[in-house]
Amino acid sequence: MGEGEDQLSELDQGWIKSLGHPIRVAILRRTLDGQATTPAALAEELEVPIQTIGYHVRFLRDAGQLTLVRTSQRRGAIAHHYRLKDPDATREALRRLGLSRVAALSLAVGASDPWDSLKRVLAVLRASREAQGISRDALARSVRISASQLASIERGEIDPRFTELAAIAHELGTTLGAVFTAAER
Repeated sequence: MGEGEDQLSELDQGWIKSLGHPIRVAILRRTLDGQATTPAALAEELEVPIQTIGYHVRFLRDAGQLTLVRTSQRRGAIAHHYRLKDPDATREALRRLGLSRVAALSLAVGASDPWDSLKRVLAVLRASREAQGISRDALARSVRISASQLASIERGEIDPRFTELAAIAHELGTTLGAVFTAAER
């Protein structure tokens, strides 16, 4: 087993699921400062629809990553304020997965379109596969997905799981941190 594989296997299933979507990664990175924030503020900052942010905030709350710290009245509605439950554990999980550097993932604050960032990451993975002369079938077999699923991932037609991206990067001899950095260029 390689070093990246050892590090990935040390993470508990909760972290793997929590980091399983780029928007959740962006939310966790945004809340690392320890300040309470609302889904509405996150939606505005990350330029993602409030319904989408609301779904991912609830997911992170249910997974035990975010905690509700207070509610407040806001224009006739109740605003929910969340904070990271354990910022140190979050930093460590992001570090171990190569996602800790601010430049590594453009889904962080200020990204104009999270899906464009993800498509750039997928393009880097595909280019790496092709440059190494690895067939789609061979890579798909080694990461235990179908060749058609890998093709759909590479074309940006489906939203890949974090574990799939990590496995693809590992089989290509790199880390997700390196892939995200290359996608930034």
